Amino acid sequence: MLQASEELRECADAHEEAVIIQDEYRVKELYAMDRAIEYIVDLGANLGTAAFKFQTFYPKAKILVCEPEPELMKYAKLNTGNKLTYVEKAVIGDDRKEVVFNVCKWAGNGHVDGHFRWDLFAPMGSKKIAEIKVPACTLKDLVDEYNFPRIDLLKIDTEGMESEILKAYKPYLKNVKYIRGEWHGDVEKSLIREILSDTHDILLEGGQETHGGIFAELKKDLDKPKAEMDIHKIDIIEKHPEAIRIYEKMV
Repeated sequence: MLQASEELRECADAHEEAVIIQDEYRVKELYAMDRAIEYIVDLGANLGTAAFKFQTFYPKAKILVCEPEPELMKYAKLNTGNKLTYVEKAVIGDDRKEVVFNVCKWAGNGHVDGHFRWDLFAPMGSKKIAEIKVPACTLKDLVDEYNFPRIDLLKIDTEGMESEILKAYKPYLKNVKYIRGEWHGDVEKSLIREILSDTHDILLEGGQETHGGIFAELKKDLDKPKAEMDIHKIDIIEKHPEAIRIYEKMV
């Protein structure tokens, strides 16, 4: 059982069921496919549930556990044996060094102020109970500070900040192999799909408008030079002039 205070017990039990037992991030499936994951970043670590799961399957990986809320971070450390690297900052998409973080009644809804769909989650019972100021950085800052040569697995669940974080990191997305996480709201879902479309094969799950899963894998032909593709096209056309009509329809 995850360690948590009495106030956080409901959240801990729900996360344990979803992330550890039900394996909502499909870590077991990922492990069966790729055991060479060495660098993991967990954004929005909460009580450390996903980090615990990653740690279980990839015990030798370097894992950054990022959670700005001090009480949650205390339990994230306890739930992962204080064996990982812990970053008590909000990861955002701009150059602010400090932001307002809203602590919510349902601990899973804590978020950077201004990036949460209250219109969707308030009817479900979400409620702000406190505001705190926390240090902030970008994902690029994080990767540089901890000397990660790449990100083999990025888990991102930041209650509405996902698209801004990914947009800011877009020039470096070729260095991210797998992405697991959640989108929040239909607008955010569309933005995430657009941001990742050039570099990743994407599956965004969820039949509801509030939230759903993000599953993405780096495209395998990403580094194939465009010139090589153009030469191949010319070769086909020279041998089979009628193929140009078919090719144009395909692209």
